[in-house]
Amino acid sequence: MTDLKVPTSDRYRDFQIECLKNPEHAAAYIEAILEEEDPEPQLLRNALRKVIEARFPSKLLSGNDELLHQRLDAMLTKSGCGEIYALVEFLNAVDLKLTIPLKANRMKNNRVPTSDRWQDALIESLKDPEHAAGFIETILEEKDLEPQLLSAALKDVIDARSAMQALSESAKEKYEQLEKILSESGGAEIYTFVELLEALGLNWRSSREKDK
Repeated sequence: MTDLKVPTSDRYRDFQIECLKNPEHAAAYIEAILEEEDPEPQLLRNALRKVIEARFPSKLLSGNDELLHQRLDAMLTKSGCGEIYALVEFLNAVDLKLTIPLKANRMKNNRVPTSDRWQDALIESLKDPEHAAGFIETILEEKDLEPQLLSAALKDVIDARSAMQALSESAKEKYEQLEKILSESGGAEIYTFVELLEALGLNWRSSREKDK
């Protein structure tokens, strides 16, 4: 939601917290933060804190969810949110878009092929942007995932685009930057962010970007 404005003045804080009590407003707020160009490192951290303050007043967040937020906050403090924003930039470069819907709207029809014999069929399927978006979304919803799973999925999307001769230099560059980050972190920051969104009753979705 590019038309959503993020208040910055302290005098708007009470109003902002009141608005963020609405799950749809909270989802749109996080989505808008992720669409910021050249965001300040603490922007996403502060946004998540405000959503938690609004959704769980008087520190009513469960013990496990509080630990999850603390773990993600520590990661974001260390990395400056670089891993998450690198994924957002990569999705944009391949004409996909990240959205934050409510959990009830999650897409559950996608299944991830795991056998090598399906690789050719998978690459062919991923030539469709809708399938590519659903594939990445499904990977991000995996439980007990292997560290290399996200990297492998993104490589499949890149291979599909290359096969179509539809891989721009910008997309290739963003992929290489993201892959370098994931090779060092295993995607821990991204997956912890997804877990926290789920704990807040939200979700992370990858969708086809609307034609400009």
